[in-house]
Amino acid sequence: MIARRGTLAYRAGKFARRHRVLLAAAALVAIALAGGIFATLREARRARLAEARATRRFDDVRKIANSFLFEFHDAIRDLPGSTPARALLVRRALEYLDSLSKESVGDRALTRELAAAYQKVGDVEGNPFQQNLGDLKGALASYAKAIALLEPVVASGNATDEERSTLASAYLVGGSLQLGAGEASTALAMSRKGLALRRALAEAQPGDARRAKDLALAWQISGNNLLAAGRTSDAHGALVRQNDIVRRLLTTEPEDRELRRSLAVNLLLTGQVLRALEDLTGASKALAEAAAVDESLLREDSSNVHTRRDLAWVRMNLGNVDDAGGNWTGAISEYRLALSLFEGIAASDPKNTDARLGVAMLHHNIGIVLRETKAFRAALGELEKARAIYQPTLAADPTNAWVEGMLANLHLDIGTAVEGPPSAPGVRPPDKACRSYVLSATTFAKLKAAGRLTSDRDGMARQAEEARKRCERRELPDTDG
Repeated sequence: MIARRGTLAYRAGKFARRHRVLLAAAALVAIALAGGIFATLREARRARLAEARATRRFDDVRKIANSFLFEFHDAIRDLPGSTPARALLVRRALEYLDSLSKESVGDRALTRELAAAYQKVGDVEGNPFQQNLGDLKGALASYAKAIALLEPVVASGNATDEERSTLASAYLVGGSLQLGAGEASTALAMSRKGLALRRALAEAQPGDARRAKDLALAWQISGNNLLAAGRTSDAHGALVRQNDIVRRLLTTEPEDRELRRSLAVNLLLTGQVLRALEDLTGASKALAEAAAVDESLLREDSSNVHTRRDLAWVRMNLGNVDDAGGNWTGAISEYRLALSLFEGIAASDPKNTDARLGVAMLHHNIGIVLRETKAFRAALGELEKARAIYQPTLAADPTNAWVEGMLANLHLDIGTAVEGPPSAPGVRPPDKACRSYVLSATTFAKLKAAGRLTSDRDGMARQAEEARKRCERRELPDTDG
């Protein structure tokens, strides 16, 4: 027999015959390894597909939430009767975003969206610049959450412009809400922070119209907050800055509805400031221009609730100017025009607390003018209509210092209407008048002790205390009659 050559195949075959058991075991291991690798690859592929599906679902839910917030909500915001629907939309959107935030810690874009969502919820709950549900406590809580989300991001020094802009909005409107709660110093501090952010953003891009509009709004809200806090001269300065920006932008965009509304609100607030400074001629001129702008906007879109609300406020303030000048006929006429507008808004949107408070304020104002004209019985009827709105509104949200202050004013005015011509020296007012005076003085004292009495009500608080002293020897039941 001829020996085989020592080829690789020959040697491998010989090795295989000698080590059959070892090779069989190795083959089994190889097969197992191959199966494991295949299974691992298959599971990895499934995991990637599942992760992709989860990401798509995450993005889909996020898109739905943002669609609720920034498309559906904004599309119905200006429609009559939309307050309950707006509340439902933003709360559902917030539920979605809340659930997403728990699954995506550290997602900066989602954090900003969630902060914007809290602001939208706060706006529906109690933003004083638009129709709302009258839930000041809820609005304060929502805005506090928005601020808490964004402050650490902005403080880190690497925030985006969008994050800084969203925080600026939260500071500005949040400041106005703090004023409603009677926290004037906190309100002004927040307004300053918001304004500083808006100014920095605008200065970084001087030609950006959007940033200029945002800065104008920041000056407007700051002016409003300063006025409400009794800082009249500072409020006037802020409104002059806003007016300059808006009128400059209108030269290139004269038909822009946002800019025209901004001008109208600026003129409304300017009229309030000038009346406080006793410039009735200047106040009347500013308010008349505001009315003309609002009426032109309303002719273009008669169903726009914001515009109808703005015009109602302008008419109310024109009535205030007429009242201050002794033109009581003109005052009553303007008040009734404003009352008709607010009643229309309230009738189409019963949950709109802002509109119902407008109705209450106008009955209150009409009652004051009727009292001044000695029509005491008619005055009392109007004042009681105002009380029928103020009291349940405050009962629903006892934290609302603004409404509580209005109710204190009202009790004082009811007392004077009941008393009629002031009692002669040494003669005490009637019991019913005294009950109202005591309620007024007690409420003002409570607000003052809590540091929630704004400076514009100091004079009325003193009047209420003086009236209470005229009644202090009477036995008075613990009721408001």
